Amino acid sequence: MRFNGDFHGMRVVVFGLGASGRAASLTLSHLGAAVTVVDQGDNQTLQERAAALRAVGIATHLGDAPSETMCAAEMVVVSPGIPVEIDPLSKARAAGACIIGELELSYMISDAEFLAITGTKGKSTTTRLLHRMLSTAGFETIMGGNLPNEPLCDKVLTLPATAKVVAEVSSFQLETVRTFCPHIACITNLDIDHLDRHPSLDEYYAAKLRIFENQRAGDILVVNGGDAKLLELTQARASSRILFGAVNPGGVNGVFLQEGQIVLAADGRTTALFNRSDIPLAGLHNVENVTAATAMAINAGASAESIKEALEGFELAPHTLELFAEFRGIRFVDDSHATNALSVSKAICAFDAPVILIAGGKDKGCNYRDFFKGDKGSVKTVIAIGEAASKIESALEDELTVLVTRGGIDEIVAMAIDLAESGDVVLLSPGCSSFDMFADFRDRGNSFKRAVHEYFEAEGESIEDTE
Repeated sequence: MRFNGDFHGMRVVVFGLGASGRAASLTLSHLGAAVTVVDQGDNQTLQERAAALRAVGIATHLGDAPSETMCAAEMVVVSPGIPVEIDPLSKARAAGACIIGELELSYMISDAEFLAITGTKGKSTTTRLLHRMLSTAGFETIMGGNLPNEPLCDKVLTLPATAKVVAEVSSFQLETVRTFCPHIACITNLDIDHLDRHPSLDEYYAAKLRIFENQRAGDILVVNGGDAKLLELTQARASSRILFGAVNPGGVNGVFLQEGQIVLAADGRTTALFNRSDIPLAGLHNVENVTAATAMAINAGASAESIKEALEGFELAPHTLELFAEFRGIRFVDDSHATNALSVSKAICAFDAPVILIAGGKDKGCNYRDFFKGDKGSVKTVIAIGEAASKIESALEDELTVLVTRGGIDEIVAMAIDLAESGDVVLLSPGCSSFDMFADFRDRGNSFKRAVHEYFEAEGESIEDTE
């Protein structure tokens, strides 16, 4: 355990009763801390979660956070979805409490080696790729962090120091790190996102860059060689920098696509690792994801053979460019996990066919013109939905046909199908968060799939399912 103190009797508040909060509270209670869980919400789901914790001896409080509890805390573990500037946390900080997140807690209580991935786009796929590569290479490894319902702190306690923890980390999680130091860190790319939470783009970038602030000589930072802003921002560092990308710039160490092969460039020598055709994922953005994961895996000790083996049969996670059905020659793709403009841009570029794009949701401060940083030629119509619909229309109406709907998912799907022709792609790639209309991105994607299937069932026609 990296933490050199003693949790026994420590007064700890876990602020937020989501998946990470529940894991943190149970872990800290196991370590002997006096835990109180506080959540400012109060609904049936939270009441059931609170009752389950009370049943194992953990104090809970729903509703307004009690000042006496916050001010008495020696440590507060805050859920990543909660801004650290809110009044209860400010009071605890002023009273001397150490404010951390579940990611920092996981690092503190483990001696395993951490490999961490952040970035605006591609971090989930890169995380899953790296975990599969290391597992195939024979390492004891676990995966978690910012992935849905995959907190780390309840997994790391029993890991030996020889194990490897593959962590996807968000800007929200990185806001509350103190000692967190992944031996190998990766930043996939940087673009506009989360300006509904971060006061400025510079502060969003600064949060992302905290992934390597504690690295020292002997640690490794893996960054996108095609991201000029990222290269500039990572010049000042103590760790070694290795690049990855869909182009080999020459003269630098890293993993790149070169003449149809994925190659390792090191100390002036270039070695072929495997062929691009071995990557079972479409699009140059997935070449970037694979080269990022490969660069991390190679430096963690995996062989080229085990990496190539790990790629066999690899599939994207649900709701990530997921082709789930085809009817009348129209393909339906669920990319609900795309919650920023860069994600939408990469999704559009993945298709040569005409695209009916369904985009919108809760606005995060993105520039919606950036949907078409890559290519807008394939998009023939945009259906703008949710709270951001009017902003999307204003940003794009001079260049594209934009239809705004305030209807629910059934109406949205019916509109898309009415517009589509054989050979088209109906693509749900929102570029926004889901919380204006849905519980989360999974609920949004599943609702889209359901509505498509129900539309054709109502027509009395069978649908070809591609899953």
